[in-house]
Amino acid sequence: MVFLTAILGINIILQNQSPPELVKVQYLLLLFWAGFSHLFAFLCPSKNMILTEINITATSCRNT
Repeated sequence: MVFLTAILGINIILQNQSPPELVKVQYLLLLFWAGFSHLFAFLCPSKNMILTEINITATSCRNT
């Protein structure tokens, strides 16, 4: 949850950047978050909330 909040905060800060650069940075953050989330899900398979956070992050990147 902390990582998701940090990523969304960075997305808000980056709204002042040029659109192509913003999209590139958002997808890099999404890839990092997805990688971390998959590792966490592998280590703690009972935690399903992490998958919901991936979906929220992906949706926020597509909508901007």
